[in-house]
Formats: sequence, structure tokens, C-alpha cells
Amino acid sequence: LTLLTTWLMEEATAEPSGRVVKPLDAFGDRVRVVGIGLAAGGALPEHDNPGDATLQVLAGSVTLFAERHEFALTAGRLM
Repeated sequence: LTLLTTWLMEEATAEPSGRVVKPLDAFGDRVRVVGIGLAAGGALPEHDNPGDATLQVLAGSVTLFAERHEFALTAGRLM
């Protein structure tokens, strides 16, 4: 995970949007794994999610907005 985190952050920093979204190896048709890197100030636009999701913060911190709630998450948190 350390190498993945470093790679995603390097990619995100190089992007004008400050973010990178990369599909990772999937676990069949039922589970999709996506790596998301956000540089400081980067954001992932609001979007629909057709199912359940789990978020794990690997480094830094992020604020998650979901269903009119705000969650401040730091490295190591799983939600």
C-alpha cells in the first residue's frame, strides 16, 4: 500500500485537477477497487454511487461529504 500511495500522490500532484483516479485489480463483478490520489487542495466532484462503498485513507486527510453529513478522515481511517 505504501508504493500505491506514493504513486497515486505523485500522479495527482502532476495533474492540473490535483486528482487521479485509477481502477485497480477487481475482485470479479461484485467488487470494484479504485485508487484515488488527491493533491493538497484537490477534490473529487460530487457523483452518484450505485452501491455501497468503503473508503480507506492511506495518507494525509480528507473530508467526505455524504448524504448531508461531513466526515473528517485521517490516515488509517476506514469508513
